[in-house]
Amino acid sequence: MKKIIVFLMILAISVSPLFRGLFFYYETTVFLTVIALLSFVYFMLKVKDREPVYYNKWLFLFGLLLAAAYVLAFMTAVNPRENLASLLLVLEYLLMSIVLYDYFHDKKEVYGSIILVPVIITGFINSVIGIEAITGAYKFLNVTVNKRRLGATFQYANTAAIYFAIIIIFSLTLMCALDKPFFRIILTGASNVIFLAMLLTRSRGGYIAGFFAIIVLMMIQARGYKLRMAGSFICAVIPALLLVRDISNLTASEDALSLNKLLVISIAGTLILALAYEGLLIIISNIRIKTTLPKPLGRALPCIAAVILIVAVLLLRNQIIGLIPDSIIERFARMGLNDPNISIRLTFDKDALKLISKNRLLGTGGGSWQILYYSVQEYFYISRSVHNHFLEIFVESGILGFTSFIAVVALSVFYMISALMKSKEIGQRIYPAGFFAAFVALVIHSSIDFDLSYVSVGALFWVMVVMSLPSDKHIIEFRKSFMVITMIIVSSVSLLLNGVYAIAAHNANIGLNLKAKGDHAQASKYYEEAIRLDPSNSAYSFELARLYRSFADISQTAEKKEAWKKAALVMAGRSIESNPYLPETNRLLIKVYYDLNMPLEGIEYAEKLINYQPCYNANYELLAKGYLEAGKYYMEKGNAETAKEYLEKCLNIDPPEDSEDITALPELKLEALTLLEENNK
Repeated sequence: MKKIIVFLMILAISVSPLFRGLFFYYETTVFLTVIALLSFVYFMLKVKDREPVYYNKWLFLFGLLLAAAYVLAFMTAVNPRENLASLLLVLEYLLMSIVLYDYFHDKKEVYGSIILVPVIITGFINSVIGIEAITGAYKFLNVTVNKRRLGATFQYANTAAIYFAIIIIFSLTLMCALDKPFFRIILTGASNVIFLAMLLTRSRGGYIAGFFAIIVLMMIQARGYKLRMAGSFICAVIPALLLVRDISNLTASEDALSLNKLLVISIAGTLILALAYEGLLIIISNIRIKTTLPKPLGRALPCIAAVILIVAVLLLRNQIIGLIPDSIIERFARMGLNDPNISIRLTFDKDALKLISKNRLLGTGGGSWQILYYSVQEYFYISRSVHNHFLEIFVESGILGFTSFIAVVALSVFYMISALMKSKEIGQRIYPAGFFAAFVALVIHSSIDFDLSYVSVGALFWVMVVMSLPSDKHIIEFRKSFMVITMIIVSSVSLLLNGVYAIAAHNANIGLNLKAKGDHAQASKYYEEAIRLDPSNSAYSFELARLYRSFADISQTAEKKEAWKKAALVMAGRSIESNPYLPETNRLLIKVYYDLNMPLEGIEYAEKLINYQPCYNANYELLAKGYLEAGKYYMEKGNAETAKEYLEKCLNIDPPEDSEDITALPELKLEALTLLEENNK
């Protein structure tokens, strides 16, 4: 039974990238519910069978410290509900890794292949979906293409690029592990499609981190496998390079037939090259059997082959560059500190450090970056993530969370390097080399992008962490039942909460689709059910407030308008209670107050909003409107002095130079000036 549980867990982790990478909350909560259920059943079986649970004591310590950091962050969290979600995610990663390690700790030799096979199959499917989607012919795939860049099911090119690079590394590793011509040919064909998808992402960071990791893999892989692996990789790369420009030109063409023809040609060419290469390997092997080469010459052959390859690339570099789409070459030509994509990332890091400097001890809770970054930005931009997972954890969970995560990464790298150095047999080096290269690629790229914000990529990260753990040292054995019962309690709580959140997210997702179709009445019912299940989720109350406000706009009678406006006020206020610093929520509440002719209440939040988001001019317009309406209100009441005070405040509003372009503020100021002149007569 435990074997089935572990198989289902591996399957869930493997296929998770196909569900938008688990970036969005609905898919994420469903996945976490499944993982919590499987963990709960696994630990229950361990108790039933009176078996101990095994884990690495250092990873257990650092994992607990990371979870503890998010617990402590509740003291300063700007959104406790989001911090709870982050805490549950960390705990589920930890429980998942405990289950995998406990089951495989005494059979690590099979762990690699059991993990890699479904992950590679999913990666291949993902690459096919991404490539097929670029023409726009298959709308049902629901995969968007942004600026001719393939994002696959992640809908984001940079994460897709590093994901495909990792899958290629896994494929090359599995070739070495299985070491059979048939499997090598099949995996080479799959690698061709995956490499093609990686190229079409046009991700410079993905290319650099990915190719660096592939080179590292070829350098550290077991002797005797390097040449085979390098040859198979070249067989996969050549057809992809020859056809990538033609395939790229089909972007948004809706010409699926031409694309599929090119894809078949690429795969067929790869298989032919791979078959020929296997024949060459057989010939070389026979020569080695008949002729014993001197050891120095045998060791020098891979180096000679590498030199020949480098010289060939240098001689043919112009022809190779000619095969690459112009858009990729242009992106690399623009690369530098003045490149907007690079400079904006440096800005994200700088603004993250500003937030860290204010809350370095405990952090500001899970999900706090996307709430607070507006307050420290020097010019207006939008970014849901820091684009640096290390700094994002620091922002959220403070120094303890940051050091704990660094420790997890460092411990994993240490164990992987130790395994490589201590491998006595050639076969023992294969999986450590592959997982080390893939891990390095992901860690490097996650320092410049938000890959680990995708829960599917985060799960893959923890799978590689488990693979790094040694099975012969630093093992902690939980024999006492109360420790396992604690794991059962944690998994059951996570199961309950994520299960309820998943049902709520399902209702909200239906509501979102209905809203997009214009059926606001039905949409509101689903959002009401969502907020009933998840009452502290500010996103649901925010959407309900917007819907109720729209109902007020279309209501025929004054009574109904007033009733819907008050209902919108309740929901907007509820959203503010859960998430007080989010600018969008504050803007909505201010607008509802203005709808209800309550400018003074609106001004209170509008003045706060300027501090929350100083570089967004719509906030200054809202404040100006509030001052103007307050001036009118006091003029009607005959309080000229107070009216003058508010009208002058309206005239004195001065947005920063770097804020977004403004439209309505001059008109509001002109109206305030006119009223002020009338008031002074």
